[in-house]
Amino acid sequence: ACARAGADPERRALAGGEDYELLFTLCAALSPAVLQRRLGVPVTEIGAITRVRGLRGLPAAAQRGWTHF
Repeated sequence: ACARAGADPERRALAGGEDYELLFTLCAALSPAVLQRRLGVPVTEIGAITRVRGLRGLPAAAQRGWTHF
């Protein structure tokens, strides 16, 4: 579909469309697997909060994201 529309599939996947996911942080004592069992819904770890500023390890398209305001 992206080829037909002349769109970059990586950019579409990382920074396009409607996203309705809950983003949250956990304390180190609670693993995503434990939370997933407790909630009964999939939980995906996408990163970690560190003292180093900025985003690390993401393609440039993912760092742009969507400007909400």
